[in-house]
Amino acid sequence: MREHNRIADEINYWTNDQMPHLEVFELARRILIATWQNIVYNEYLPVVLGDRTMREYDLTVTPTSTYQPTVDATIKNEFATAAYRFGHTLIPGVFELFKGTTPVGSFSLAENFFESGEVYTNSV
Repeated sequence: MREHNRIADEINYWTNDQMPHLEVFELARRILIATWQNIVYNEYLPVVLGDRTMREYDLTVTPTSTYQPTVDATIKNEFATAAYRFGHTLIPGVFELFKGTTPVGSFSLAENFFESGEVYTNSV
């Protein structure tokens, strides 16, 4: 939601607030979804699945890759409730904070789950 709103603010800035709100909302939504898909297919999946599996299932993104509107992008409930939990095991328990390349502290996710923004703000 925050990233969507940040993108919408940028769109409003560059269009001098001349676009209708619904158009700004939809454009920001499309940009955010495209960004998310790019991260998943270019960074996350190759690490998790490996290059061979990415090629085998034609998941590799290339400069000539195009959007395929007929592909069903939904996931099975079984995956969402069981296998997807694998991703949660990749989240570190301790987050290191940096200012540029200089370490400025760290915080435990378990002890600061709902205050991570405050910890980050106070550390930088």
